[in-house]
Amino acid sequence: SRAETKTAPKYGPEATRLYLDHAYLKKGAAPDFWALLPYYQHQQTGSACSIASATMVLNGIRAPERLTSSIELFTQDSVLQRTGDAKWTRAVGRMGGGTTLEELRGYLSAALEKLNLRGWQVEVLHADGTPEFARKLHALLVENEKSDRSFIIANFLQNELTGDPEGAVG
Repeated sequence: SRAETKTAPKYGPEATRLYLDHAYLKKGAAPDFWALLPYYQHQQTGSACSIASATMVLNGIRAPERLTSSIELFTQDSVLQRTGDAKWTRAVGRMGGGTTLEELRGYLSAALEKLNLRGWQVEVLHADGTPEFARKLHALLVENEKSDRSFIIANFLQNELTGDPEGAVG
């Protein structure tokens, strides 16, 4: 029906920008969103999505803590420096090739340990296009939305997810 068409979510080039419609954030608690928002990091290079995502999550983990002005927030450079992983540093550098999800699991697990952020674990889940995977992902997202004590880093090609032909970016 016409009413269903108007309320159906839009993807790709017809997606509604959060700036224009943020009603969900007004009604939903969105604890992960609020834990991560103050720590948004852009990629410093075209291959730095792993360190940018990891840095946001590492800061988001500390969101419930009382942080004074003397406590340094993590930056991409400080995480790389404090973890001391030359391979990760090269992978996210200007000429780097980025990281695999398995490599990110190792780097982020090591960062949690070296930065004394205990009690966290990193799990990688690969999409396989099956209905079972879709159900599992949906359940994970629903469960994740309940608190700010778990985070999901999604790695995907935007055009494959949204259908936007101009969105061939990760």
